[in-house]
Amino acid sequence: MRRFAFRLERVVRVREIERDRARGDWAAAQAQQGAIQARVDQVREAASAESAGMLLANGSPATSLRAAAFRSGLRAQALVQARAELVDAQQRTEQTAVVLREAAQRVDALGRLERRQREEWQLEVRRDEAKAMDDIATTRAGREDLR
Repeated sequence: MRRFAFRLERVVRVREIERDRARGDWAAAQAQQGAIQARVDQVREAASAESAGMLLANGSPATSLRAAAFRSGLRAQALVQARAELVDAQQRTEQTAVVLREAAQRVDALGRLERRQREEWQLEVRRDEAKAMDDIATTRAGREDLR
């Protein structure tokens, strides 16, 4: 009796490697997106804290108010830049998710093909076994008839 051999086993391994790489790329993109989101939140919180401090220090000299306004403008620019980076990171994450889904689908398709071929092989093995049993029974019956 021959063993089951899936001819596309090497292709399956290559597809699994591609899927694992895509999963790693997706995880890296998610991590980068999370880091940028944290930076956006941090800049936003710092701007809120500084604006609250500006309101509390209402009677301060004009130079410190100008300095605070300058810092606030810098934070606003940093927030705009961080938001733009966040949008880019979200797009990269979505793109890597698409690549990951496609790679997973290719692996799943090969898995279904292997399962189908294995089922056909098992059916063939059962047919061969049944045929062998029929041959044995027929041979035995023929011997008994000869006696």
